[in-house]
Amino acid sequence: MKQSIIILTVFFFACAPPHPEIEASNKTERLLLNKWTPVEYVIDKKPYPIEDKRQNDFLELRPNHQKNEVFHGRKVKGSWEYLPHGNFIMIYGPKKVFYVSARVLSVSDEWLKIVTYDVKSGKFIISVYKSGK
Repeated sequence: MKQSIIILTVFFFACAPPHPEIEASNKTERLLLNKWTPVEYVIDKKPYPIEDKRQNDFLELRPNHQKNEVFHGRKVKGSWEYLPHGNFIMIYGPKKVFYVSARVLSVSDEWLKIVTYDVKSGKFIISVYKSGK
């Protein structure tokens, strides 16, 4: 009798549809797995193009939660994680000594829009990336 109850319980949980929030967070994380090229910044609702010296910059979020990045022409290795509660991406430096938290405003197959807080200026900066696929 106990075995049949255990089997039915396992079967019930195995066949139950996933919770909508879990399904949405998995979709967002899958969309983030890409090579992203910066296109523009928006500060105080005013768009700014990417500087010429940053034309070769990119951010690549890989499936193993490692990242490859070229930032101001320098290669930066590190890791990343997606936090569905709050819709944040945490981007870590090589030894997790420093990190950047970014809220995902929107993500699709072609575009990524995130917002970060710049401590020096005291302003929120929206970064817009185009897919490098």
